[in-house]
Amino acid sequence: MSAEHLEDVIKEEPLQTFLALCNWPLHRQFQKMTDCIFSLLTEREFLQFLHEVICYKVKRDWMDWDYVELLNELWKRSPEHFKQHVESSELLDILKMALNHDYKKPFRVQYP
Repeated sequence: MSAEHLEDVIKEEPLQTFLALCNWPLHRQFQKMTDCIFSLLTEREFLQFLHEVICYKVKRDWMDWDYVELLNELWKRSPEHFKQHVESSELLDILKMALNHDYKKPFRVQYP
């Protein structure tokens, strides 16, 4: 896929594209794209992205990438209004647990 085509796909389906880029072997591509994630996703899509990463990567103890580091990096870089949206959601407590998860024990938490 050309860079132009990827750019078009991201603009049309940013959430699905970023989720797909979280899968091996596309991690490096995701890392290159993190600068634009906040300009392309809405607050709601960012919340959904966090939920998907926690549900399908962290909770299932996937070890193909450090998803906890990914969550921490995105959380640190996220704009204040994105953080406020997440903080007002049911996901906040689970996100806090995921941000501190160390992979020594399975991530077993019930969430919405």
